[in-house]
Amino acid sequence: MILSILSGVVTSLLIIITYIWIKDINLKNHENITDGGLPIPTFYLSLVQLLSKPRKRWGNYFIFITVVPIIFFILQVSILQKYCNVHIFLGLITTVTISSIMRLKIIFNNKRPWSERFLLLVTFIILIVLAFLISFLSKFINFSLIAPDFESLKNDMWSGLIIALLIFIYFKYTNMNYKSNNKNDSDAFDPEIEELVYKSFYEILSKYNKEISKYCDENNCSIQLLISILINESLNRPPIFRFIENIIVKLPKIEMTVGVAQVLSSHSLSDEESIQKASEILRDTKSVNDYDLKEYIKKYNNSETYLESILKIKQLISTKYLKEYN
Repeated sequence: MILSILSGVVTSLLIIITYIWIKDINLKNHENITDGGLPIPTFYLSLVQLLSKPRKRWGNYFIFITVVPIIFFILQVSILQKYCNVHIFLGLITTVTISSIMRLKIIFNNKRPWSERFLLLVTFIILIVLAFLISFLSKFINFSLIAPDFESLKNDMWSGLIIALLIFIYFKYTNMNYKSNNKNDSDAFDPEIEELVYKSFYEILSKYNKEISKYCDENNCSIQLLISILINESLNRPPIFRFIENIIVKLPKIEMTVGVAQVLSSHSLSDEESIQKASEILRDTKSVNDYDLKEYIKKYNNSETYLESILKIKQLISTKYLKEYN
């Protein structure tokens, strides 16, 4: 039992070190939540980042947080099979728990948004399931054949370098460093950004034109600002994401952003209800200039990335697309 727990401690440290090496992050810095060095895909992306097929970030995220542990789980099992062959599942669970300390810290932090805590909880459960599956397979598969031979440590060092190289190649393939085109978001508009906003603009109007007009009139809300927010939320929060949020928020004592307008609520909202609440938050913004609008946008979401995206979208629809609306 002691050897199993010890193997879990060592393996978990190797997993943490691997993630630090891959992404070169400081795990003590949680200003932007990262899971194993990878940006959690609940974060808002800038317009430039949205050009790089943002929905791939979900697949990349789950690949990233499973492949590295699986490699080390198998290595751990192979060593346990070769040298003691007892309490394999205990060793794997120890690995999952210790390597997920920062993840668990966020899960139990009530100040963190529920969407992030839920995603990390799902991640933790997936790792437990993987540990169980590999432990179960170890009853039928002799993983000890690939266990390192400590008597020939020199050769094993070369094997380690090869594995490290494979992990590095894998990371380069699944990396989430979104397209930047050697420019930042303050540069002139890219035609692809205009097309992205243009497409979302018409999708929003085709679905919610009536609701936007109705509630903006009732609350003296800036139509351009509300549409800009809906565009940004729609691009960052796909329908399946909003569907899951509306299920989670039905649980007791949970408050999170829901609906197409992503407004804070303790119960599920229809898209129309979320648009109504958004217009109330943005009340009396119809005649406010862009500089003063920043304060209203920060009340909605205080992220600098969010603020910049909204102002850029508003600039686009004000100068080019608002004629289509009228």
